[in-house]
Amino acid sequence: MTVIKQDGADAMKIAGLLDEIMLELVTLVRSATANTARIWNGKHPDIVSRLPVEVRTACFRWLCPGDVLRASHVCRSWRDTTLSEARLWSVFQSHNPYFNYHLLELYVERSGSVNLSICVGSPRAIEVPHRTAALILANASRLRSLIYRDASPIHVATALLAKHLPLLEELVMPLHHLRLPTTWLGGTPPVLRRIEAAGLDIPDTFTPLPTVTSLACRMDAHNGWRPTDGRRLFDVFPCLETLKLSGVASSSLQRLPPSLRSLTVSCIDPASSFSHLLAPTGWIGSHGFGLDSLTLDKPVFILPAFEYFIRRHNKPWNMAIRGDAAVRISLQCPGVCTVTVLLQHDSYLSSQLSIAKPAMENLASLTVTYDVLCCASDTLIIHRATHLEIVLITDSEACRLYSHMSSSGDPVSLHMPRLETLVFTCALLARVDWVTRASSRTQLCKFVTFDSARLKHITLSVPDPHMLDGRESMMNGFKTYADGVTVENSTQRLDDFRASAVW
Repeated sequence: MTVIKQDGADAMKIAGLLDEIMLELVTLVRSATANTARIWNGKHPDIVSRLPVEVRTACFRWLCPGDVLRASHVCRSWRDTTLSEARLWSVFQSHNPYFNYHLLELYVERSGSVNLSICVGSPRAIEVPHRTAALILANASRLRSLIYRDASPIHVATALLAKHLPLLEELVMPLHHLRLPTTWLGGTPPVLRRIEAAGLDIPDTFTPLPTVTSLACRMDAHNGWRPTDGRRLFDVFPCLETLKLSGVASSSLQRLPPSLRSLTVSCIDPASSFSHLLAPTGWIGSHGFGLDSLTLDKPVFILPAFEYFIRRHNKPWNMAIRGDAAVRISLQCPGVCTVTVLLQHDSYLSSQLSIAKPAMENLASLTVTYDVLCCASDTLIIHRATHLEIVLITDSEACRLYSHMSSSGDPVSLHMPRLETLVFTCALLARVDWVTRASSRTQLCKFVTFDSARLKHITLSVPDPHMLDGRESMMNGFKTYADGVTVENSTQRLDDFRASAVW
């Protein structure tokens, strides 16, 4: 056996030659693959590549911001098209907790000089890098929209408002306190439409922002910041249409702007503040211009909300109640303000509604998810309402409803003496035996009772009406206490329910 001895220099020389050979082979393979792909694509062009460039670009504008990057990696033709249109790169959104700074840098570079819309950060995000803030500040004059859901770095909000912002329409920085400048750089304020912040610092001398129609901010002092000055808030924003305030004290504000149509309020002391705010002399109750929507976040007592609602009209109205981790009550009347009350829990819902009974004289219709009723410890009595809709969102609710109508130990959930029409709307009907139980008045009255001998109509709204085919005995059971029975598809009803304020 022959042994070839090599010194270190020879070994390095051979290793270098091998690297060169491997690099050359890789280059040849890539070139051959690219030529093959080019020839194949030339003979089999995709339908998009056959279109004029202008049409291709218009098609790519329908893509979501993140999909533009993916499209640029499909083929050379698509890449050339996406890179030729700067506006395709003008919107950047990142809701991922692990933020990619280099991706934002790429979008800013490829967008050229067009307007920018940037959304970065999330409640679960690690800190957004400081260089992200520096990149945003360096392109402040191009910003049309900035949504910055991160608390770092703390100086970015102040530094941003000191910049020239001629195009800025939307500024959302829910973890930052905004210190409004005395004068705006460039002499004119930005054309802002929407602002969301952890608080506002209003200087003694300020420039009004009449273009702002949507505002969300905290009013109380926190994290070393002073409370927002409610006495001058509407001097700065005189044309608000949508307003969301948290940490409100009873004396935080003196008046509401005439243009306001939607208001959401959460108070520091809900037990006393909401009663004061909604009273005829309070700054909400005295708002004579009329709100289309009022949302009260976690009040202790719901009676003031009912009293405020019924002062607005004397027409029949509908109440919808949805339960989950919290309870959402919506008071609705066509053409009148919708009042939505968000409760932390439903432990005292029945007693609270009993206290509000005098305010419910014109209640004509009740829509309620079953989970609210099954958690109530007392029977809910609705004296004048003639229409009831029970919504079953989950399959477990259908199971519990079946058990409710089967047992004799559970209390009656509802008593509606004047009930005329009853609707069951079911999202998931994995089991239909609860329908069989409901077809017996005796079993139904373990859940809801009424005084009339017969109901005018019962509607069974289920995902697939054919699931109830061939159940004549069940239908005949309903007809023993209802003049009419209808089975329909629940899709439209559920869509309407989800679109309503109660959802």
